[in-house]
Amino acid sequence: MASKTITFKKTTTFLGRNGEFKQKGLVVAPYGDEVTLAPITSKDAIGRAWLAVPKTAIPELINILQSMI
Repeated sequence: MASKTITFKKTTTFLGRNGEFKQKGLVVAPYGDEVTLAPITSKDAIGRAWLAVPKTAIPELINILQSMI
């Protein structure tokens, strides 16, 4: 499975090692038994930060996210 991108309608921010940066989307990519989420910066680069979520936790994560809408 290839990675997918999400582009936001509104610019947000992410916190990286060197401070706060503008973010315009996410790259969602499979990585073994995990899925990683990495920011897309305002300069169309993949930011130097990522979050790994075990694939088994994705249904629970989706439910939590949907409850926040």
